[in-house]
Amino acid sequence: MKQIVIAGLILLNAALAGALMLGLSSRTAQAQVSGGANDYVAVTAHIETNREALFIVDLGSRRMAAWELDKQNKKLQMLGQPKELQRDFGAGN
Repeated sequence: MKQIVIAGLILLNAALAGALMLGLSSRTAQAQVSGGANDYVAVTAHIETNREALFIVDLGSRRMAAWELDKQNKKLQMLGQPKELQRDFGAGN
């Protein structure tokens, strides 16, 4: 009886692994696809033990906004006003 249960579990695992492989093979990852999905760049940074930062750059308007996450107090706040990158770094293209 014990061998039948083990064999059944092995077959079940093999079937689940096969289903997983078939399901994953048809998916393609599309990060920053053309057609407007690449208008923003997001970058995270570790500031201190309980503080993280999120920087988002709008490539269309060339502005950058920054937020700070205080994980201990669970507060998210914007750090100042969005920066005009063209003004800070020159005209660029």
